[in-house]
Amino acid sequence: GSGEVLRVRCRSCHNVVEHLERFDETGFIHRHHVTDHAVSCTECHTEIEHGLPPREEHYQRDCSDCHQGTHGAPSQVYRGIGGTGVEDDPSVMYSARVTCTGCHRPLFAGARVPVAGATYEADLLACIDCHGVGFEGMAEAWQAEYRQSFAGVSEAVGELQEMLGEEWEEGDPATARRHLTDASSNLSLVALDKSKGVHNLPYVRSLLRRAYDDAAQGMLALD
Repeated sequence: GSGEVLRVRCRSCHNVVEHLERFDETGFIHRHHVTDHAVSCTECHTEIEHGLPPREEHYQRDCSDCHQGTHGAPSQVYRGIGGTGVEDDPSVMYSARVTCTGCHRPLFAGARVPVAGATYEADLLACIDCHGVGFEGMAEAWQAEYRQSFAGVSEAVGELQEMLGEEWEEGDPATARRHLTDASSNLSLVALDKSKGVHNLPYVRSLLRRAYDDAAQGMLALD
């Protein structure tokens, strides 16, 4: 159980409407009932019992009970949202209603077959399956561009962060910190996406360009 208090339980003792108007005043309720009149907890709270949950309930728990959700950033990048100071720009594939399983396939023992419990992973061959051999190597080229751009932007943002970490006193540190916050936000979104640009390269380009510009503006603010 959850030990909740159901308003209907108040009517077991109270038949005056005015007495129920202070239902949400927890401090008063506890002081008046428990401290002043020694009312037992279970007179108001539903009882909590120790025991095993039903087997069906135990095996239908949500994954988030133990695992942190890790698809937020990929979903945002694919939909072209979530950036700071960057216009929304959905992926062409998203606009065409291509779902995750259009490119991600189950992998088990090296074989891409639908086996129960298999983990779905990105399959670069999926590009060829839909678009033909002319698209072979396209995703790899996008990722190569991403790695070069991400490294350069990360270096610039890191340099600004290092300067502010030294308690820089020249120029306008407050403005520089605002630029650093925005740059770090966009850089983090790109990094957490983990597709290295494949989910939505135009949007990733915009995010990295804005992060680089913010880093540069932050350094200018520090003279």
